[in-house]
Amino acid sequence: MRTRSEATVVGYLAKDPQIIEKENAKFANLVVGTNETFTKKNGEKESHVTWHDVAIYSDFVINNIAVNLKKGSAVSVLGTIKQYDKIVQTVDGEKRIPMNKIVVSSYFGDVFEIVKPSKKEIFDTNDLDMDVF
Repeated sequence: MRTRSEATVVGYLAKDPQIIEKENAKFANLVVGTNETFTKKNGEKESHVTWHDVAIYSDFVINNIAVNLKKGSAVSVLGTIKQYDKIVQTVDGEKRIPMNKIVVSSYFGDVFEIVKPSKKEIFDTNDLDMDVF
C-alpha cells in the first residue's frame, strides 16, 4: 500500500503570493494563517494563530492564484506535507530547525479561494421553480 502525508489547511493569506520564475522553472510561495480560539478553565478566551508555509509547483495553480489571490484572501489548500531543515545563524554557529511545508504539485494538490457570497447572491429556495418534475 502506498501512503501519503496529506494536509488541508483553511485560513487567510498573510501576504500576497510570491511567484518566482527561474530559467525553466516557475513556483510560488504562500503563507496561510489559521486561527484557533478556545476557552481556558478560568473562562478567559484565548486565540492562537498558526502560520503554514505553502510551496506550489503546479503551473495551472500558480496562474490561478496570481490572478485571484491577494493578502487577506480566504483559501483552502490541499497538498502533501514535506519536512525540511531551516538553517538559522546563531552566536554558536549554525542551527538546523526541522520545519514542515505544504507542497502543491502538478500531481497532487490545489488551492481554492473561499468566496463569501454577497447578500444579493444568497437566494431563497422558494424563488426556485420546483415544477420541473
